[in-house]
Amino acid sequence: MMNISPREDAPKPSVSPDIHIASLVIFARPDCRGETIEFLNGIPFCTLYAEESRAALVIVVEVEHQQVINSLMDELNARSGILSVNLVYHHVDSAHSLNQEMNS
Repeated sequence: MMNISPREDAPKPSVSPDIHIASLVIFARPDCRGETIEFLNGIPFCTLYAEESRAALVIVVEVEHQQVINSLMDELNARSGILSVNLVYHHVDSAHSLNQEMNS
Protein backbone atom coordinates (compact mmCIF):
# COMPACT_ATOMS: atom_id res chain seq x y z
CA MET A 1 0.00 0.00 0.00
CA MET A 2 1.30 3.43 -0.89
CA ASN A 3 1.97 5.97 1.86
CA ILE A 4 -1.16 8.15 2.01
CA SER A 5 0.05 11.28 3.75
CA PRO A 6 0.25 14.97 2.97
CA ARG A 7 3.04 16.17 0.73
CA GLU A 8 6.06 17.57 2.52
CA ASP A 9 5.26 21.02 1.14
CA ALA A 10 1.65 20.85 2.38
CA PRO A 11 0.69 23.56 4.86
CA LYS A 12 1.57 22.66 8.43
CA PRO A 13 -1.37 22.41 10.85
CA SER A 14 -2.02 25.51 12.91
CA VAL A 15 -3.27 25.59 16.48
CA SER A 16 -6.73 24.91 15.10
CA PRO A 17 -6.23 22.83 11.93
CA ASP A 18 -8.85 22.40 9.29
CA ILE A 19 -10.68 19.11 9.04
CA HIS A 20 -11.66 17.86 5.60
CA ILE A 21 -14.67 15.55 5.53
CA ALA A 22 -15.27 13.84 2.21
CA SER A 23 -17.54 11.14 0.92
CA LEU A 24 -16.50 8.90 -1.96
CA VAL A 25 -18.45 6.38 -4.00
CA ILE A 26 -16.27 3.55 -5.21
CA PHE A 27 -17.37 1.17 -7.94
CA ALA A 28 -15.52 -2.13 -7.89
CA ARG A 29 -15.91 -5.34 -9.84
CA PRO A 30 -18.02 -7.80 -7.82
CA ASP A 31 -15.17 -10.33 -7.78
CA CYS A 32 -12.89 -7.69 -6.17
CA ARG A 33 -15.42 -6.45 -3.64
CA GLY A 34 -14.11 -8.36 -0.62
CA GLU A 35 -10.51 -7.37 -1.30
CA THR A 36 -11.55 -3.73 -1.74
CA ILE A 37 -13.54 -3.73 1.53
CA GLU A 38 -10.58 -5.27 3.35
CA PHE A 39 -8.28 -2.59 1.92
CA LEU A 40 -10.67 0.22 2.93
CA ASN A 41 -11.08 -1.17 6.45
CA GLY A 42 -7.29 -0.98 6.84
CA ILE A 43 -7.22 2.80 6.36
CA PRO A 44 -7.51 4.46 9.80
CA PHE A 45 -9.19 7.69 8.61
CA CYS A 46 -11.70 5.89 6.39
CA THR A 47 -15.15 4.60 7.41
CA LEU A 48 -17.16 2.31 5.17
CA TYR A 49 -20.80 3.42 5.46
CA ALA A 50 -22.64 1.63 2.68
CA GLU A 51 -22.12 -1.49 0.68
CA GLU A 52 -25.67 -1.99 -0.51
CA SER A 53 -25.18 -2.82 -4.15
CA ARG A 54 -23.02 -5.51 -5.70
CA ALA A 55 -20.37 -3.05 -6.78
CA ALA A 56 -20.80 0.38 -5.10
CA LEU A 57 -19.16 1.23 -1.79
CA VAL A 58 -19.60 4.52 0.08
CA ILE A 59 -16.84 5.75 2.36
CA VAL A 60 -16.31 8.84 4.48
CA VAL A 61 -12.84 10.16 5.23
CA GLU A 62 -11.81 12.77 7.81
CA VAL A 63 -8.33 14.24 7.40
CA GLU A 64 -6.39 17.46 7.99
CA HIS A 65 -5.26 18.01 4.39
CA GLN A 66 -7.10 17.79 1.08
CA GLN A 67 -3.98 16.23 -0.45
CA VAL A 68 -4.62 13.08 1.61
CA ILE A 69 -8.03 12.75 -0.07
CA ASN A 70 -6.46 13.30 -3.49
CA SER A 71 -3.76 10.68 -2.79
CA LEU A 72 -6.35 8.18 -1.58
CA MET A 73 -8.44 8.71 -4.72
CA ASP A 74 -5.36 8.24 -6.91
CA GLU A 75 -4.39 5.06 -5.09
CA LEU A 76 -7.92 3.65 -5.30
CA ASN A 77 -8.16 4.45 -9.01
CA ALA A 78 -4.88 2.58 -9.58
CA ARG A 79 -6.03 -0.59 -7.77
CA SER A 80 -6.96 -3.58 -9.85
CA GLY A 81 -10.69 -4.25 -9.80
CA ILE A 82 -11.76 -0.70 -9.00
CA LEU A 83 -13.68 0.78 -11.90
CA SER A 84 -14.13 4.35 -10.62
CA VAL A 85 -13.83 6.58 -7.58
CA ASN A 86 -16.14 9.60 -7.33
CA LEU A 87 -15.99 12.46 -4.84
CA VAL A 88 -19.61 13.22 -3.92
CA TYR A 89 -19.15 15.50 -0.89
CA HIS A 90 -16.36 17.62 0.54
CA HIS A 91 -16.62 19.95 3.54
CA VAL A 92 -13.86 21.88 5.28
CA ASP A 93 -14.21 23.30 8.77
CA SER A 94 -11.89 24.17 11.61
CA ALA A 95 -11.31 21.46 14.18
CA HIS A 96 -12.27 24.00 16.83
CA SER A 97 -15.75 24.62 15.38
CA LEU A 98 -16.38 20.91 14.87
CA ASN A 99 -15.63 20.26 18.55
CA GLN A 100 -18.04 22.90 19.89
CA GLU A 101 -21.40 21.83 21.29
CA MET A 102 -24.47 22.83 19.33
CA ASN A 103 -27.20 24.78 21.07
CA SER A 104 -30.66 23.32 20.74
